[in-house]
Amino acid sequence: MVGGTTLAVQDDGVQALLDALDARARQSAGPQHQKRKSPRQTLRTVCRLRFLARDGRTPLESDGGTRDISRGGIGLVCDKPVMCGTDVRIAVRGPDERVFHLCGTVKFARSVKNDWSHLGIRFQPVSADRLAPFPEGLVLPVATPDPEECPDKPSAEEPAGSDRRAAARDEAIKRLAVIARDGARSKETAAELSAFTRDADAAVRLAAIPALVATNNDAAIATLVSMTSDSHRPVQSEAIAALGNLKAAEAAGPLRELLTHKDAEVAVRAACALARMKDMSAVPVLARELNRNESHAAAAAHAVGLLVDQRIRPNEEGVKQAQEVIKTLTVKH
Repeated sequence: MVGGTTLAVQDDGVQALLDALDARARQSAGPQHQKRKSPRQTLRTVCRLRFLARDGRTPLESDGGTRDISRGGIGLVCDKPVMCGTDVRIAVRGPDERVFHLCGTVKFARSVKNDWSHLGIRFQPVSADRLAPFPEGLVLPVATPDPEECPDKPSAEEPAGSDRRAAARDEAIKRLAVIARDGARSKETAAELSAFTRDADAAVRLAAIPALVATNNDAAIATLVSMTSDSHRPVQSEAIAALGNLKAAEAAGPLRELLTHKDAEVAVRAACALARMKDMSAVPVLARELNRNESHAAAAAHAVGLLVDQRIRPNEEGVKQAQEVIKTLTVKH
């Protein structure tokens, strides 16, 4: 944090990622390898972007794959339209399985197949109030997505990515920002919000979650529970996190069911949500994930801290601390 409001780019994180790539190249090339001379390196790995919608309040996520990286920026593709000038957080899996957190501003954006975007992002300091933090329990996808491998999106009455569709999305998100501010206090607004949660556009469904949290009644909780099975990962993840933040007792049962989900990321997010609720059913999943790859273990460590009201950082030291704590919890439960 710089001047209390600016989130500076983690230069050491960028350099650490470049160093990890260089180390991998040296291993592949042997003694003939020379230290990189080009300022840009090929980087093909999974990433996730986190940014605010045009309303300046609604957090959006997009999964994608990186293409190249330099000291000054990164090139990638992602599965959601993103405009030039957008400030973003980026979680990138390095060659050694570490997850690097970076931030910057989109300086180049071009639409590609299936409503995807090809982005050029410059690493630079960004105001913290213009960045949406990643939710707890971040676990990156295993495989790198590719727009060429995605099926064409249905066009319905208009082609995907059209100006009319984008305008309708923006209007819906603006309306949801108003509901998120005031909550759905009338039957009419509640019905409107309910319709938004079933919208075909995942960005609209995602924007509906803060409005449901602001409403925070039985109907809103029930809707959030149903959204934990949404087909779009960011929507599902945000719904799970929202239930944890609300500490909704009626959501504990559905969240426990997610602990056995075949997707490890879903299970970890459910464990994080239950940890916020001080629900000890999360312990077996957290104990298991503490011994897995770094991104899983870091999320599990943070959740253990939530469970026992200790500050445990999502890093290597925090994982070791959480492993000691979880031993006592496993004996008790």
